[in-house]
Amino acid sequence: MLLDTSLGPVAWHNGGNGWSYAELTRVLGRGVMVFWVTNRVRSSAGGWDLERLGSHLTGGVVLRLIGAAPGRL
Repeated sequence: MLLDTSLGPVAWHNGGNGWSYAELTRVLGRGVMVFWVTNRVRSSAGGWDLERLGSHLTGGVVLRLIGAAPGRL
């Protein structure tokens, strides 16, 4: 996907298979890329689901890397 954001164009893609999950995000023109993969998508004890939370986690990392204020994506 290619998104127009307040930071400029952002390219991203994610996917999983029920037990693994990966996410790739690039802020084009800023030299920032975040890639992460996990072999645990959900936690029955902690109640988290990375397929639902992944973009929020990645967005926070991207904002931190470029020094932008939270919520700017």
